[in-house]
Amino acid sequence: MRGFPSERETRLKSRGMGRVTRTSADSQSTCTWRRRTGSTSTRHQEIAALVSSINPSLNHALDSVEMGLIQQELLWLFYDHGHLSKYPMAMSNLGDCEEINPTNGRQSAEAIFLEAVASVRTHYGGQHVYPFTFLGGFYFRQKQFHKALTAWRQAAEAISHFNYNREDEEVYKEFHEVIHEHLPRMFKECPSLGEEEAVLQELIFFLDHICLWEEGSITAVIHINWADDLVSILSRFGWNVRRKFRFQQQLPQIDEDEQDGSEVVVVETTFVPLKSSKFSSFAELLTTEKFSTAAIKLQLTAHSSVQSGRKRGSGAVKPAEPAAAGMGVVMGERSSKRLKS
Repeated sequence: MRGFPSERETRLKSRGMGRVTRTSADSQSTCTWRRRTGSTSTRHQEIAALVSSINPSLNHALDSVEMGLIQQELLWLFYDHGHLSKYPMAMSNLGDCEEINPTNGRQSAEAIFLEAVASVRTHYGGQHVYPFTFLGGFYFRQKQFHKALTAWRQAAEAISHFNYNREDEEVYKEFHEVIHEHLPRMFKECPSLGEEEAVLQELIFFLDHICLWEEGSITAVIHINWADDLVSILSRFGWNVRRKFRFQQQLPQIDEDEQDGSEVVVVETTFVPLKSSKFSSFAELLTTEKFSTAAIKLQLTAHSSVQSGRKRGSGAVKPAEPAAAGMGVVMGERSSKRLKS
């Protein structure tokens, strides 16, 4: 089969968080999820899952044009007949196809990604992480960094409903890629992000939910390489930004002007409600004038031993997505691997 021309290969290499591939090994964990949730699927949804699992890759950097187009056409066929409305992972794959090869007269890739996210919220209680990471990756590639950060925060919120274990290796890689590659690149390309309170607030919520994912889990999530990258990012925010946040109910901060002791300046603060015990225990370190890198790293890498009593997938979860051999998996089970460009 023909591969992508060089310009399309270059595009794939520059995208990061690229196309998702499936392996038949996923089917066993998918069936396990179905037994846990009691979910059922129609025959059309099962076939759509098989189509979604098509891997058009010829190698790590080259996709087959013909196979990619076949997958795209078939996904549109299932979409038009309403068989993807409760299958956000397949819808996200369709959005991925449309980003690479837009179809005239069809919805934009962004619209499809947003529809997949809406399906997650409507049918699965917001507890399916991959549509959020697809959306975040899309915005990141479009250099819409604020929207990308919001999508990643929502992905972290989705994963926080679960306890981490070794079956979550692939979703772990998703967040590792965000922290280790995408966030540093964002701040390198747009240093002014470090001056925005809204950006810091999204990062705080993102980190809080990652800590909540770890909380009560047997295995630690945040290792030293995660902590190094996270602290490096947080340190980009000056004290003038960091001191405007508070994590406990307290009175507004009052500072005396250095030049005129009689002048009193009230610093408006934003209260940020935290959910994880781990982050709550050291969040105030972020608001100190001197940013204590070593102390924050130490706290981040301490494995949370708090047992919250949560079960994997606990909460008001609606039935999981339709399952079939090789399809993508709802959170809490082994997921498919994205090819890194």
